[in-house]
Amino acid sequence: MKTSTAGIAFTKAWEGCKLAAYQDSVGVWTIGYSHTRTAKKGMTITQEQADALLLEDIAV
Repeated sequence: MKTSTAGIAFTKAWEGCKLAAYQDSVGVWTIGYSHTRTAKKGMTITQEQADALLLEDIAV
């Protein structure tokens, strides 16, 4: 399934973006638009990296 441009925009608005890693409500390291697969304590990313991670996450 392919996510539309509107779907990506909705996801970005709903999730919000954090460029520094943080622990979510259950303690999972998270970064960007709720990306968890490679997030680590102390990690920071650029907006461009956050956008790329989102596209990778929705492609999986």
